[in-house]
Amino acid sequence: MGKLIISGIAGAVLSGGKNSRMGGRCKALLSFRGRPLIAPALDLLRGVFGSAVVIANDPAGYEGLGARVLPDILKDKGPLGGIHAALAGCGARPVFVAACDMPFLDEGLIRALAAEWLRAGRGAAVPRAGGLLEPLCGVYGPELAAPLAAFLLAASDLSVRAFLRGVPTRVLELGPDSRRVFTNLNSPADLEVAP
Repeated sequence: MGKLIISGIAGAVLSGGKNSRMGGRCKALLSFRGRPLIAPALDLLRGVFGSAVVIANDPAGYEGLGARVLPDILKDKGPLGGIHAALAGCGARPVFVAACDMPFLDEGLIRALAAEWLRAGRGAAVPRAGGLLEPLCGVYGPELAAPLAAFLLAASDLSVRAFLRGVPTRVLELGPDSRRVFTNLNSPADLEVAP
């Protein structure tokens, strides 16, 4: 028997960014272990939530991944702009957001975060590993779309952590040995030496 699909939560992989450390090449589409770097996160979210969208301003190159591509609504706002686009584009459902450059995420963690969010049914649920909050791997409730848009238009600090300080957030505490799952690959050298 297969694993249960959590259909009440949408999946979204953030694939925006300036790609400055990748020489301007689209990081999500660079080859990692023979597939686009975005593929592990996309496959994982599809397996848990039944489907997943990609948040990217340029849909070119994503056609072969079989995912709907949604652009940022509020441009040049970093990962928070991507989270906003995911919330706006996925209707009234909570959205599990994952960064495209974290190929070592695991299903157990994603399911645990979904369960953590479902316990409260609102706000955000994000992990903290070894004392570090990992907000680009978490669930964001649909009621956060409007306050997030207002935050994006008014705040000078557009970090996800700054936004989370002002909304109900459940934190799933993980041990320091779990840091590997949050490894993000930010440069061509990272792609070559990743375990």
